[in-house]
Amino acid sequence: IFPSDIQSWGYTFGGSSITDKDWEFIAAVLKEEKVKRVLEIGSGFSTLLMMSMGIEVVSFETRQGDIDKLKRINPNVEVYLWDGKDLLSHSTPTSMKKEPFDLVFVDGPAGGENREPSFEAAIQLADKILVHDAGRVPEKKWTEKYLIPKFSKVAQGGHRTAFFKLAEVVKEKVKREKAVLGYSRERMPYIKVVFNGRGEGGAERSTTWIMNTFQQMGWAVDYISPNPNPSGTFRKEGRVDYIPFTNNLSEIKEPCDILFLYCNDWIWEFKNLNEVFSNLQAKRKVMTINYRMGDVGSRLNAPWTLEWDKYLFLNSSLQASFHERSTQANSKSMAPPTDLSEYFETQPNYNDNLRIVRHSSQGDVKYPKDFNGKVSQILNEIPDSEIFLMPAPSFFDVRSLVSTENSRIHCHQKNVPPVKEFLAQGNVFWYHLPEGYEDQGPKVILESMASGLCVVADNHSGAKDRITPETGWLCNNFEEHLQALKLLGAHPETREASGTLARERAKKEFLPERWIEEIIGA
Repeated sequence: IFPSDIQSWGYTFGGSSITDKDWEFIAAVLKEEKVKRVLEIGSGFSTLLMMSMGIEVVSFETRQGDIDKLKRINPNVEVYLWDGKDLLSHSTPTSMKKEPFDLVFVDGPAGGENREPSFEAAIQLADKILVHDAGRVPEKKWTEKYLIPKFSKVAQGGHRTAFFKLAEVVKEKVKREKAVLGYSRERMPYIKVVFNGRGEGGAERSTTWIMNTFQQMGWAVDYISPNPNPSGTFRKEGRVDYIPFTNNLSEIKEPCDILFLYCNDWIWEFKNLNEVFSNLQAKRKVMTINYRMGDVGSRLNAPWTLEWDKYLFLNSSLQASFHERSTQANSKSMAPPTDLSEYFETQPNYNDNLRIVRHSSQGDVKYPKDFNGKVSQILNEIPDSEIFLMPAPSFFDVRSLVSTENSRIHCHQKNVPPVKEFLAQGNVFWYHLPEGYEDQGPKVILESMASGLCVVADNHSGAKDRITPETGWLCNNFEEHLQALKLLGAHPETREASGTLARERAKKEFLPERWIEEIIGA
């Protein structure tokens, strides 16, 4: 799938083009679906790569310069200029009408907000659609408007590409696959995942990844929750056609190979847990405690939490608290299961001024109340520094800064741009929490380290397990935060050295597959 003359084309993977991992995923889809004819919206590197597989590609591009570049590389490329507004009413070439397209690849025009006409046309031209930049906010908006519910997302891969099929096609494929497999519970190892998360936070992302991975490994997977619906992340990214969901809690007691309970922040709000988890028939029981200990390990208040085969934690501090109650239990502390592959390709600019990034997944609760004053002090004492916030706390007031400071603070809406692109703006990640607030993972630190950023964070909870002296600074108070940021502001070479080692640590230590091994007991 990587042509021998690829270097001579003048394109490189990443940046504004697809990544190598994206192309591996796209090529696999094209082969699996036996695609012979593609309509491409947004021309470039991918045009040549698909043609190298012997696929007939009809491509549309809004920028004449990109068309000219392609024509110089391969005069036989079939690419047409369009206005980016209405592809179907455009003066289309006869080849458009020659025969149906097997698949549409949506990768243009540039800028996700400009792609609505591309989605509108795609659903009318093929029942199989590949979407590049599928994780960005605009693409998610157009996907929900045009693809869902008529199309089902059947796969997601590479760094930012998703594959959709017309729902009826998907249903027939699932039906055939289930018939071939027999879809028999007796023939497959069987895991039940019990989780009561609702939204799209870190716990929801972790459990969705775990369930998808087990299903892809050939396990029968059930998703059980007291909620009426699955989590938001699972509804968007889960293998919903293969992983049945139920809120019938009596299913927890029924036999299975593994019962996996993920105790997110809210599980302790539910009553009658002793009854729900009594008389279990699972061969192996694994529990993850990711935030509050609650009554785990208490024989008086929560006997159902005793004598599980494995207890998993996101950091060693919570693990140590647990062992004060249950000293003999078998436990393990690991970074939350997170696919970091897309972040490894980010290349920060370590030179020039200090550019501090701060991403917060849960808004105001993770910002100290005196945040305004602390930001002002940083900008004042590090004169050429900039701070990027996504999102900024609702109580943050740029007007409270003096004029020489407010032009150096940049506030973004949640996930605009996507996290990977937001982190790429910085050369240091800063994570200062309210006093007494503990963050057990946190995924934002994993993503930052994978992006090649050194981290300045509070010296407790999850950060203590993620950050080493070589990869960042653990601080006991704001004054230590400030001194660390000053040092990094004065020494770009330190930012680069620590950031490089942070990425190496992320690649070596933050491996999500370890969760599968611990759950199975391999």
